[in-house]
Amino acid sequence: MAVHLTFTLDKVYLRAGVATHSLSAAGQLRPVRPWDRLVQFGALIYWPRSVNWLKITATAAPDPASAGPSIAFVDHVAGLDAVCATHAARRDSIAPPKFLESNSFLVASLPRHNRVFFKIEIDTDAEAFRKVVSERRNPEKEELIQPVQVMLFDTKQFGNPATQLGRIDLVMKPCEPVPRFAGVLAIDLGNTTTTAVSLSEADPVYRTDSVKPIALEALDLQGIPEPMLSVLRLDQINSFGELPEGTRRFPGVPADDQPNAVTYACGEWVTAGTADGELPPGVVYGAKQLLTVKDPASAPPLESYFTLTLPHAHPGQPPQTETVEVLNRLPGELLFTHSIRQFRSVANAWPPDLALTYPTTYSPRELRQLVRAAARGWLRVMGQSQEFDLLDEPNEDPQLEEQAMAVRQWLHSTDPTVGPTDCPLFGLTLDEATAASFFHVYRRVFEQPGGLVRFRYLYPDGLRLLLIDCGGGTTDIALVHARSPQHQPRLLEVDVLARTGVRAFGGDHITREVCRLVKAKIGLCLARIRTPGSVPPGLQPLPLNGPANVDAARNAVEEFIAKIARLDPNDELVPTRFDPTKADASLAPRRTAAHALWQLGEKLKRKLGDGKAIKLRDLGPEATGRDTSPLMAAVLRPLPLAAQNQLLGLLADLTVAPWEVDALIRKRVESAMTKCNRLIRKHLVDQAADGRESEIDWVVLSGNGARYPLVSRLAREQLHVAYIDDRLTFDPENLKDAVAKGAAMARMVERVPRAVGIKFNRHLSELLPFDVGYHNMITNATDPLFAEYTPYRELTEQVRNVRLVLPAGSPASLGNTFILERRFPGDDGFSPFASYQFSQGIQGELEVRYDASLGEFHVTDATSGEIGRHADLTETDQQVSVLRGDL
Repeated sequence: MAVHLTFTLDKVYLRAGVATHSLSAAGQLRPVRPWDRLVQFGALIYWPRSVNWLKITATAAPDPASAGPSIAFVDHVAGLDAVCATHAARRDSIAPPKFLESNSFLVASLPRHNRVFFKIEIDTDAEAFRKVVSERRNPEKEELIQPVQVMLFDTKQFGNPATQLGRIDLVMKPCEPVPRFAGVLAIDLGNTTTTAVSLSEADPVYRTDSVKPIALEALDLQGIPEPMLSVLRLDQINSFGELPEGTRRFPGVPADDQPNAVTYACGEWVTAGTADGELPPGVVYGAKQLLTVKDPASAPPLESYFTLTLPHAHPGQPPQTETVEVLNRLPGELLFTHSIRQFRSVANAWPPDLALTYPTTYSPRELRQLVRAAARGWLRVMGQSQEFDLLDEPNEDPQLEEQAMAVRQWLHSTDPTVGPTDCPLFGLTLDEATAASFFHVYRRVFEQPGGLVRFRYLYPDGLRLLLIDCGGGTTDIALVHARSPQHQPRLLEVDVLARTGVRAFGGDHITREVCRLVKAKIGLCLARIRTPGSVPPGLQPLPLNGPANVDAARNAVEEFIAKIARLDPNDELVPTRFDPTKADASLAPRRTAAHALWQLGEKLKRKLGDGKAIKLRDLGPEATGRDTSPLMAAVLRPLPLAAQNQLLGLLADLTVAPWEVDALIRKRVESAMTKCNRLIRKHLVDQAADGRESEIDWVVLSGNGARYPLVSRLAREQLHVAYIDDRLTFDPENLKDAVAKGAAMARMVERVPRAVGIKFNRHLSELLPFDVGYHNMITNATDPLFAEYTPYRELTEQVRNVRLVLPAGSPASLGNTFILERRFPGDDGFSPFASYQFSQGIQGELEVRYDASLGEFHVTDATSGEIGRHADLTETDQQVSVLRGDL
């Protein structure tokens, strides 16, 4: 035998996705006597096509002492013919037709001295692989050997056929079910970025540095995982079996739960344009926002969806591009799938215990939809059906099978009392502000010299923390009291006194304002070149230094943007507006331009963090190049070449100053600071727990949005916190990870007993986060109905009557609409959040109750018995502009 190589492939587990190994053979792939003098020879590597779970790619390099380019092995007949011709061999004698029908192969022409590099991929989810394991695995050695055949051949050099056979044995270990992870996986699915961390019981669980970030996308220069951009690209839908008639809906049939039913990718790189710069059609932003969309009321219930034009394939048929109705939950589900799969590939274990975080202002319905998407993502990773009619094949791991069954039962439960916290997969669901607070308090107490003893000495009345978590889509705020009671010296209590947030402000809001500004500036440059006479003489660029007065600065920037918009009412100068529901010829190019503008806004936002004015040329050629920026391509396309060059010169010098963006976002940032001050006033002054006024001891700024300088500057200027420069913490290393790390540590505190006790508010998701009321026209005030912090379980038992009195001489109806209002802690008043339509008109008295099955309030007319049709008035607050098409 000319070649007999053995490669050991470790950490190959069943149902663990694609196991990839890179291997090399230096000088081992060559003929032996009498053909060892061959200077060059053909190398054919082959294995049965029935082994469809195995994929091999290879390249070769000459010996280091020899010069020459690398050599790629090819897997097609044309390449085989070329290698046979090089070595004067007949293809029929090397690889006859029946051979090609039954074997996959790689072939190359190699020099005598070579190094071959193999990439071995094993689809451990494939049914054929699991079958081979059950039939041929050696249980004593815990291995499966898969032979791969080798043929070395040549006819040219010695004038007669030279053929030698060989074999490569792939020894795969242990080929058993993925073990159960003894620890916690925490996932923070964000509007902008997603983070996942794990904490194993095998590590020192009492230290936060034992929490390991999971690489979801890429590593930075120091080899530390970076948060993954929460963007998804759907590449292809794969269907198995018969489908219902009509438009393909995905997921729509049980087979759609299979891991290979959809081809997709996640992260920033998936937004790379096609060859002509157009955004790939399957790119989806706003997965977390889509998870909050309410499903339409119908019987039977239908799930809400959006449409994409995607390739759709059936087995044995080429994919056909068609319109697909994609359920709103799918993008979020697949982001969870990706996160869990990445963890499993790193840890070589499946997670039975997840900690999940959610925005502080989420409603029970929004939390339930988030948790359900995560549960579905977990089932998809584990190769488990989300339904009960695909359970014809038992899993090799009884523990996994048992937990999957429990998750399915929870997923399909119709019991209204079964909520998100009852899912057996999630040991903890924690709001983001509480999770970040727990992380920072834990480090300050237990990872400082002296630990809890030192903390008790320094803070005998406890430490009061104000946490401001400025994320991508929301800003979450928590007022926390951490203390160790005098009568319990081994206990730390972390009590959330109040939690609130700003749903419509975060890093995405800052990016939107940057985009509005830079779009107007590009539009002005373009208008002067395309139609010079259309620009009024008084319309000038904004000055480098703006007005000192805050209102004057905002008015100046808003007026500038409005004037440019009036110049271009049809959005033709910088074409970034589109209707996502209208699939016309302009949708794809406008969507591509909007995405490029958003990317430009993100880059400018990060650069503006340095506090200096930025020119577009400072962002690199990809931001201003006609061939590298789809946005530049869109604005240049209508112009002749000379005008294009002129515009590119102007755009390279286009400048964005910090004061301009500050003016646009200042009111939103100030509203967050005002909320904080109201919390401080209410809980530490007016309603202090022990009757004594207290002050904030510590302020923590968290979240990627906090990187923008105005956030920390206004915190220092406007928060009612004494000595704030000494008490404010801005920790860039934990801006995004603190939420996930805090959730992992909090869950591990419950799993592993330790010498001290730690209590925290783990059930905040079960409490109403705001006051509910309605506006009383008689008193011109809001009458309260339900109080903040009321348990939802108690709300289901409470009915509030609203008596609406008809004015004298009016028709026998009070209109058709009733509106509920809410007030989060720190708000200056109530604001509408839900409306109820009555087709018969409101007759007089209404009954308001909480419906646990739907996670929302219901209003019934006591006279007519009609239930008002509910509409969420805040749903669009969460959508990203690049998804809405309104940039």
